[in-house]
Amino acid sequence: LRGSELARFAGLHRPAAAADKGRHFMAIGRMMPQKNFGLLLDAFARMAKPDDRLTILGEGPERPILTALATSLGIADRVAMPGHVADLTQWLGDADVFVMSSDYEGVPAVLIEAIAANLAVIATDCSISMADLVGHGRFGRLVPVGDEAALAAAMDAAPRSQSDPLAALDHARRFTLERGAADYLDLMRDLMRERAMLRA
Repeated sequence: LRGSELARFAGLHRPAAAADKGRHFMAIGRMMPQKNFGLLLDAFARMAKPDDRLTILGEGPERPILTALATSLGIADRVAMPGHVADLTQWLGDADVFVMSSDYEGVPAVLIEAIAANLAVIATDCSISMADLVGHGRFGRLVPVGDEAALAAAMDAAPRSQSDPLAALDHARRFTLERGAADYLDLMRDLMRERAMLRA
């Protein structure tokens, strides 16, 4: 994720002033078992208010299963699955809460984009990097993998945006390629200096 790409998402979401307006939950990813969108649908059905909405962006072989599940849960009229979307900008700007329900992940760049876009973040603790990505709770809330009740409770309690958009954007910038490359270069220099001192 480059800094120029991240800049497109900076401050996209502006929470609605009306407190009684339903929240728009957003999830993004391939419709594969790893993403566990079935868990997300179950959690949404458990906690959603009548005006809440859920959008899942992405395509994959689990679409028929997820469509049938949304219907059986009685939430099909509040769940949208538009398929693959090339540009996330408009979608993240319209959402309030980004939700990741995965069983496992690497370092999900889309989570950083959601933080930069000023969305509240709820995610399963699906990667060793997750705690650092959400600023150890400052920019998102983690729940145990596969725990429907915990995911539903966190979604229910989620705010409509980041509490400090500028701090959220600054945090997201820590994970750009430019910042990572500079940090690795500094680390290599430090190691070389230590090695030179040991040889002296």
